[in-house]
Amino acid sequence: MKNSYSAYRKSQENIDLDTWVGILNETQVKRMETNETNTQGYNPENAVETKGGGNLTPDSILDAVVIGIEDGTVKDFVNNTEKWEGSVDAPAINLQIEVQLPDKVLENTTQVFTYRKGDNGETAYHPTSNLGKFKAKYGTLPKAGTPVKIITDSSGFGKVKLD
Repeated sequence: MKNSYSAYRKSQENIDLDTWVGILNETQVKRMETNETNTQGYNPENAVETKGGGNLTPDSILDAVVIGIEDGTVKDFVNNTEKWEGSVDAPAINLQIEVQLPDKVLENTTQVFTYRKGDNGETAYHPTSNLGKFKAKYGTLPKAGTPVKIITDSSGFGKVKLD
């Protein structure tokens, strides 16, 4: 398509809209005849409208397990830090959570928890913080292998159930 337009452009000073549409349509027909498709999978002839945005069952409590923990700061794990309440430089862990659905297992659920560094290098947290609530609910601080419950909203986005 670009080459067709470029060749035409070289031969004409100005191109009118009807001519350009003709070149465009001719190129699209050739593409369809040769079965060229977009490598990303866009297909306006085979499209469906979806609702929600999450990939979990809406309004549910699901079984899950912590499969990994990354340690860093909030800004290492949160993309939209403008909405974050608190310091983006605070120490944080990012839990990778595997959600077990009846027909598949999803490994892409994450949740960020902040903590403080204690005077002697220990992990410090308040009982009313999310880490404190996690320990109260599950009997331990997050570790790989800890079974948890995920609670989802009406859009299918989930977070660790802390209450």
